[in-house]
Amino acid sequence: MIFTAMSSTFSYAKVKRIDYKSGWYFVAGSLPGGILGAWLNQFVETNTFSLFLGDFYAAYFFYVSF
Repeated sequence: MIFTAMSSTFSYAKVKRIDYKSGWYFVAGSLPGGILGAWLNQFVETNTFSLFLGDFYAAYFFYVSF
């Protein structure tokens, strides 16, 4: 799997089909978000998080359905 991903990445880079600018925007947002989320995880109980996540998924389901 890793070798397939690396091969595809190199092939796309060779023909210049990678949007590096957008990639850096994603890294700039996801890296601090991941670190902050891992740190905040210690303050939230599992049951509370599961309830919130379930409510979020249900609300999103109704939002995209109607």
